[in-house]
Amino acid sequence: MYAKREEQNPTGSFKARGLSAAVSLLVEHGVRKAAIGSNGNAGSALAAYAARAGVSAHVCLPEDCPGLIVDECRRYGAQVCLVRGLIHDAGRLIDEGREVEGWFNVGTLREPGRVEGKKTMGLSGGTAVAVSREEIESAQARFGSLGLSSSPEGAATLAGLLRLREDAWIRPGDEVVLFNTAGATKYRPWTSPERIPVVTDYSDYRDRVARRRGPEQHTPAMPA
Repeated sequence: MYAKREEQNPTGSFKARGLSAAVSLLVEHGVRKAAIGSNGNAGSALAAYAARAGVSAHVCLPEDCPGLIVDECRRYGAQVCLVRGLIHDAGRLIDEGREVEGWFNVGTLREPGRVEGKKTMGLSGGTAVAVSREEIESAQARFGSLGLSSSPEGAATLAGLLRLREDAWIRPGDEVVLFNTAGATKYRPWTSPERIPVVTDYSDYRDRVARRRGPEQHTPAMPA
């Protein structure tokens, strides 16, 4: 059994792989404003690599995004807002404001870089299994006893392995790689000391965030 430890990446998750490639392509094509709707880790990865590349980053996160991730995005200098709803609501806000704001959407499958970056992760075949919250928490503790900090979704791979081993789908002698997508620290309860605007859609964002920020220059779009 092996563990692929993506929590050791620069921004603490596997999202660093795709976003490093994506931002490199944005710079190559002269794009200077990037936006993303994210559950969290992709937003912080965009914010970090965009900061290094001199690209303006705009990150929309669901309202229940872990507070440490929200603060991480802000520390890298991204413009951050919280959206009432889920990740698809955040993505819709980006699409609604793309033309007016001059954003290039670097959401999943919106550009080629993230796919290229993720090709380094592994080779997908097999089966799927659902695991409970309790099994995930137990797996996190088990990973911890091995000196490995795992996110809930990373620990789910160990929980799934244990279930499949019990069912004899995975047998002694099989070779297994557990993909730990991120570390545990980002998911600790945390309330940011800074007030982050919470919006419902792009018109709300425009009224509460964009106007207060003032006009920004549009940038060229990356060719399809």
